[in-house]
Amino acid sequence: MSGEITRFTARKPCPVCGGTDGDRRGQGTRCHGFLSSDGDWVHCSREEFAGRAQFEAKTTTYLHRARGKCPCGEEHAPGEDAPTQAPRRPRKIAQVYRYRDADGLVVHETVRYDDPKTFRQRRPLPGGGEAWDLRGIEPVLYNLPALLATDPEAAVWIVEGEKDADRLISLGLVATCNAMGAGKWRDSYSDALAGRHCYVLPDNDDPGRAHAQAVARSLHGKAASVRVVELPDLPPKGDVSDWLDAGGGVPQLGELAYDTPAWEPSVAPPPTAADGEPNGNGNGHRNGNGVINFAEMSPEELGLVLVKDVAPANVDWLWEFRLARGEMAILAGEGGLGKSMFLMACAAAVSTRGPWPAGCGNAPLGTVIIVSAEDHADTTIRPRLQAMGADLSKIVICKARAIIDRDGQRSVHPMSLQDHSYWRAVFDKFPDCALFIVDPVPSYLGRGINDRQNNEIRAVLEPFIDEVVRPRGICFYANTHLSKTVDARSPVQRITGSIAYANIPRNVHIIVRDPDDHGRRFFSQAKCNNGPDDLPAIGYRIEGRQIDGPVPGSPPVSTAIAVFEDQLHEGFRLADVMNGEKGPRGRKPIKSSKLAAWLYERLEGEDLVPLSTLVDDAREKNLMTLPTAAEPKPSISPLYKAAERLESLYPGFRVEMTTAMVRSGGTAKERKVWRLVEGGEAARPAGPDDEGEDDGPVF
Repeated sequence: MSGEITRFTARKPCPVCGGTDGDRRGQGTRCHGFLSSDGDWVHCSREEFAGRAQFEAKTTTYLHRARGKCPCGEEHAPGEDAPTQAPRRPRKIAQVYRYRDADGLVVHETVRYDDPKTFRQRRPLPGGGEAWDLRGIEPVLYNLPALLATDPEAAVWIVEGEKDADRLISLGLVATCNAMGAGKWRDSYSDALAGRHCYVLPDNDDPGRAHAQAVARSLHGKAASVRVVELPDLPPKGDVSDWLDAGGGVPQLGELAYDTPAWEPSVAPPPTAADGEPNGNGNGHRNGNGVINFAEMSPEELGLVLVKDVAPANVDWLWEFRLARGEMAILAGEGGLGKSMFLMACAAAVSTRGPWPAGCGNAPLGTVIIVSAEDHADTTIRPRLQAMGADLSKIVICKARAIIDRDGQRSVHPMSLQDHSYWRAVFDKFPDCALFIVDPVPSYLGRGINDRQNNEIRAVLEPFIDEVVRPRGICFYANTHLSKTVDARSPVQRITGSIAYANIPRNVHIIVRDPDDHGRRFFSQAKCNNGPDDLPAIGYRIEGRQIDGPVPGSPPVSTAIAVFEDQLHEGFRLADVMNGEKGPRGRKPIKSSKLAAWLYERLEGEDLVPLSTLVDDAREKNLMTLPTAAEPKPSISPLYKAAERLESLYPGFRVEMTTAMVRSGGTAKERKVWRLVEGGEAARPAGPDDEGEDDGPVF
């Protein structure tokens, strides 16, 4: 094949496709191939005529036999006297990646060659063999059968190539990619991922980042969530396999994914340099959309606003100083205090333009949307609302589930506050929605969110407020619980989980039990960013009610509601009540010296005292921990420590521990017994420091 290459011309066109090097581009007929100098091989550049002909990467042509049966299935015979020199040895296939449909049948394959590294596509033919093209078929995602067989809630990792997908699969993850790499994603692939949580891992080059954005854009509105996860410290053109080889692992990958906000479409493409490439002069910051040159951006583009240009505005209160439109408020309290009943009272007021609790004005009229993970609609939510006089036609219960139609199969998928497209659609169906109740909020953060991590909570709640709730003027009222901590410096720090639960909402409300009246609850405001936070508390009780059954003649339905007191409680202090509620953490430690002194007095003058009797007597004197349901057999080690301490407090005395037959209930059993004896080794006299020692908590 040495010698000068002669391209095909109009006088000598390609014997395989009939094209020439001079054909007009874009018409699909041009062939930039040539006849080998030895005359044995026709180099044709048209893939649609390739069949099983070997691809040569150096010339980007397919090798056809000039005479005789060709791998493409045809005979070309360009000349009668062509030499019969042996053909070149075909290149060795390094890897075959098979793409299967939902039934597991191979639809097409990607073939990888090494030296040099190239890829080709082929498809199986009905009668056997393969065609080296994808004509007449609909390509599918890599690893599709395994992907469809996994839990719909499992994350799907989307990479650029099959090698990376296989690497992630080997680590136990669900991974996929499209054939032919960057720039070849199809919307049909996104249809197969509808309702899934997708994480796109771009390669570290411009085509890789552009491909990741195209994938995210195609998935947006179809997938349950989409995130473009940038891997740190990747080398140029590096991928996730390089990152794993450098020491990355699944836990770190998960942390990066959790820290990545949900992908949203950009208003405009990223700025580019004169050559059309993303600006990379060191003045920019890399994000999911490319490299942005901040130095060339206007103040408006940088998000800078002069305060003098901001028009002052009043807060749009739903309930003055307590609930604001377009903002989040949170209600916290221990279980069983009626938090959900209080929320239903707010819903009833908004649905009827009725009075707020304790006569604090009237609520504006609007639709209320309720999401509840704990209360059933038929046995709890509706009976409560009906007993409170709510307009049931103005209240909507949202199950936060989406019906996904995938390959003709309809399935239900849970939605979280990260699914902005879903919630926009919900609220847009009720444009007069004034109140959105989430009970409790941790149930709707989405899978994989650690609600004790400030950044993870903010990554969910702040975008939801800014992009979904605030533009529609909806008050987002969420419910959560209080923790058991005893070292909180303020009531808001008692809220379970991250402090973000208290920092993000503009209003924080807490419900506590009246320490002097077990049946009364107090609703009190612990924080207000846009008004006073020392509002008087509201008292209420839980009372039973009955409503009519569903049909005439059916038995009444029992329920319970919050019944509010008319007067407000001006002198109520939330911190005082919560301090009284929480009490100390466990029992105050008993000093071993005090227990030792009691033990000396208890054993003095006695012969043998069973250990079990000593334990009971010490507990009766509140010197040792009593049994509880959580700890039915608390440790008695403090009594042994006291016995050791006795020798230093009372020199010349010690506790002898032995066994003896002890009669109890008419029978005698061998039991552990203690007695006080003289003759212990001399020890230093007790000093003032001894009485002040603390040997740690008694368990």
